[in-house]
Amino acid sequence: MNMNFNYDFDSQLNSYNKPEPFNQSMRKAFIQKVYGILSIQLAITVLFCIISMSSVQFRKFQLENMALLIICLVASIVLPCVIVCFQETMRKYPRNYIILFTFTLAESYVVSFICSRTTPSIVFMAAFMTFSLVIALTLYAITTKTDFTMEGGLIFIAGCCVFMFGFFLMFTNNKILHIIFCLVAIALFGVYLIYDTQMIMGNKQNSLEIDDYILAAFMLYTDIIQLFLRILELIQLMFSDN
Repeated sequence: MNMNFNYDFDSQLNSYNKPEPFNQSMRKAFIQKVYGILSIQLAITVLFCIISMSSVQFRKFQLENMALLIICLVASIVLPCVIVCFQETMRKYPRNYIILFTFTLAESYVVSFICSRTTPSIVFMAAFMTFSLVIALTLYAITTKTDFTMEGGLIFIAGCCVFMFGFFLMFTNNKILHIIFCLVAIALFGVYLIYDTQMIMGNKQNSLEIDDYILAAFMLYTDIIQLFLRILELIQLMFSDN
């Protein structure tokens, strides 16, 4: 979940004082770079999922090596903290790419493990719904006049509330509460996707700096993966008999 809203607004203000053609060309190159990195991340995740769902040997390997899953889970928690909290480090090549793609591999392994324990038709349904939702929300973020970048504080508070809700749900098997949580989480990460997209596009009040392409790709990737996992969980709950 994205919880970083401490950007260097003075540097951003200085960048806006540059000639407009320069700003536009730099921002366009930044956007292309971000979505290029994001495409590779998603391709890695899809590949892991396909292998896990189609290969009996790989599923057996995952079951017999639970320690690797735990390591990936820990990496999926620790590395985002590094990416978000150490922005100067994440602007230095090649360590920024190494950290990001290490996180991507860890996250992809975890997602593939979840998908391998799910009916393929449900996985494909969740993937299609996620793809459709991401396209729709991205188009909305680009075309709407509403500035979501001004609501970072409120979105952060909502994220904390949903996190606490999800934490306490770990101690209950109440299906209705889990369905409500999935719906709320899907709505929240949809808002995060709009917020992050507008921060990347740079046509609103606040925006990411062009050196933060790794952070930008991480933000979008996390939004999409969380949307997929919550949609997948929701469909499973809806189709379950319990």
